Amino acid sequence: SDGDGLTNGEELGDPCCLWGESDEPSDYTKAFAATHPGFAEKASDAASYIRPETCEETAPSAKAVRKNQFNEGEVQKSVDIRIDQFPLPDQRTTYVDIGFNWPDESQDIFHLVSAHVLIDQKKNLHHFLIRPCTEKFPELYNGKVVSKSMTASCDGFFGGWTPGASIVNTIPSVGMPIGRGAGVAALLINVHYDNPGLENGIVDSSGIRFFYTPTLRPQALQTFPVTQLSLNPMLRIPPGSSRWFLTRTCKLDVTDKSTGEPSKFHVFGVAFHAHLLGREMYAELKRAGDDGFVDLASTSKWHFDDQGATDVAAWNISVQTGDLLQTTCVMDSSSRSVETIFGAQTVDEMCWMLLRGWPQETHLGCTGEFWDGSLAQGEPGLGLASRHPLVNASTVFDG
Repeated sequence: SDGDGLTNGEELGDPCCLWGESDEPSDYTKAFAATHPGFAEKASDAASYIRPETCEETAPSAKAVRKNQFNEGEVQKSVDIRIDQFPLPDQRTTYVDIGFNWPDESQDIFHLVSAHVLIDQKKNLHHFLIRPCTEKFPELYNGKVVSKSMTASCDGFFGGWTPGASIVNTIPSVGMPIGRGAGVAALLINVHYDNPGLENGIVDSSGIRFFYTPTLRPQALQTFPVTQLSLNPMLRIPPGSSRWFLTRTCKLDVTDKSTGEPSKFHVFGVAFHAHLLGREMYAELKRAGDDGFVDLASTSKWHFDDQGATDVAAWNISVQTGDLLQTTCVMDSSSRSVETIFGAQTVDEMCWMLLRGWPQETHLGCTGEFWDGSLAQGEPGLGLASRHPLVNASTVFDG
């Protein structure tokens, strides 16, 4: 792309273009020092590149499980829902609840396969937080702002969208139930708008395109928020800290919803969320009775504009009662001269970690405190709890 004589694949460590989304990269690709396909390398650097002799050594070590696609033989349907011309106020931050009735009543339950956000005002749309509703809204309010008194039937967590993320993530055996028989006759979407220029006259008609099927899959999706710290003005990030962290040890309780007996939750997706200061995200799974831990899709390079979930379906990960999850958000406040609170505005912060998996009939509970601290430059994020234990923390919050 940049005309330096190297293909995009060669610059990214995938010269044969064999890697696909969520594939486990080869040792060659992992060790390769990637360069940017959009910026030309020095002629000497390009000339020194040595292409591998065969594609075998660059091929992914494991292919990812196919996701967000219809299976062969499934009836394929789609529908769009859009916000009905919402006028943005001339203020920096706006949160508004929009009600949407599920439009297909041809049967009681459907399975969502995927969903894409339809962005109208790209510079202003910050995120969606979606809750399921057992009752429909009056048709007059479909796609419009609804008052709190109209949302009594809306409870729980259905999904969400942030830049770079998918609203719905599924694998071939798992669908996301929707429809009146699934207790989702409507959706309440809390929309966060950001208007840094305090502009007047902006009208938004963003929405969602759902891809779904009446052909029900063997398993139903559940999303479990392990860490979901959004609004806490008592928790403050100090200015001038390049690696301030917030971490939590979560002891899991995993049971069958109907019987209360011990169960297992099978994980195929891991997602993190923060705002503008987020830089690194870590999740460590320590199984009951095991001294070691599993790195659960941690990343030392995280950015607000790319918050997609990591597919771990091929890892064969499941959690059960007694397992511990250590989740950590690392923030960089070196550019700020005042404290940053955990709050609703884009310039405030949040720290989330979500697991996606099945079965939906599983109840997941999580208990454990949060605490904060700072990492040294070059200090690994994994294993943080042993080097910065809770007992040494200056600030501890109940989980």
